[in-house]
Amino acid sequence: AEVARERAEGQSVKADRSLTARLVLELLGRPIRRRLGLDRLLSVYSAAAALPEEVQYFFEGLGLPIRQAWGLTETFGAGAAQSVDELRAGLVGAAHEGVEIRLAPDGEILVRGDCVFPGYWRRPEQTRMALDAEGFLHTGDLGELLSDGRLRIVDRKSSCLALSTGRKVWPQRMELALRASPLVADAVALGNGQARPALLVALDPEEVRGRIPNGGDAPELDPSISAEIQRRVDRFNASVAKADRIGAWRIVRGAFPDSVYTSTRKIRRDVFVETFADEIARLYEDNARISA
Repeated sequence: AEVARERAEGQSVKADRSLTARLVLELLGRPIRRRLGLDRLLSVYSAAAALPEEVQYFFEGLGLPIRQAWGLTETFGAGAAQSVDELRAGLVGAAHEGVEIRLAPDGEILVRGDCVFPGYWRRPEQTRMALDAEGFLHTGDLGELLSDGRLRIVDRKSSCLALSTGRKVWPQRMELALRASPLVADAVALGNGQARPALLVALDPEEVRGRIPNGGDAPELDPSISAEIQRRVDRFNASVAKADRIGAWRIVRGAFPDSVYTSTRKIRRDVFVETFADEIARLYEDNARISA
């Protein structure tokens, strides 16, 4: 996975590491692919939600190339996708043929093309809000366009966290950074009206049992687990501007309740904040330094 990352980022890979990666691919990856019936797989696409970088690079290291794609129901699934031979985690690739993508001044992704729907059934007002006079669909997703036209999804426009400093941050990247740990079942970023973003974390019980053989009455207090979460936080913070760094985090006891999720397992942030109001208050009280 590390070698796959280095190659995707254009770094030079030392010969011994390249050889090791090749041996893993042949001696471990090939049997796994064959046993799964995926030995003739050319490529597989992931969509609907962002794919953590570690996941994409891990499967690349086993010879299972996962590529990312992005689209909407309103565009009949068309949008952007990585090509089969392209690997750079965090991107969804270039626009499909016949699809025009541009960014609004606030970063919202706009799409135009024959794939775009004519409107919502019997909802003219909602249609007027979605489609502008130039025929561009306002997707509600925020993105960045690289100089070569490839697209990166930042987050949903509605997910923005407005900090007390006036800065706006989007939770998806920091949540993905924590969810990349096998120990983490889910993580939710907070911060509206606060000086810095913070996260609440729910642990994966099966992974915890593997790390703590006796199970433990309070795995959220186990030092080894806390250390693993902190490593993930430190790695994320080192990759972003100081104002966008995670200021604090807290592991909750048990799983997040079903009530904070939609039917498609997306977080209902307003319900989440209400459900965990006490935890959030303690998080910021215990970490008053994050206002610095």
